Amino acid sequence: MKILIAIEDKIFGEAIAQFVGKSNWLENSKLNLIHVTEPLHLDPLSGYSSEQLSALHDLRHREGKALLASIGTQLSTLLPS
Repeated sequence: MKILIAIEDKIFGEAIAQFVGKSNWLENSKLNLIHVTEPLHLDPLSGYSSEQLSALHDLRHREGKALLASIGTQLSTLLPS
């Protein structure tokens, strides 16, 4: 069984991890985590340079990856190998 789990933020991600960790899954089930970083909706006249916007995008991307890593680690401790 393939299971896709969408993680929005840390609070709900940890709650989902607890739920998933307490659930019974079929042997060989595969969990996949996903987090979507919403696009920035800034006015072109906002005063941000393209470099600043790129840095902000990169920061949000890194934060999303860190969130997935954190929830993934939590799940790996809750689920049997």
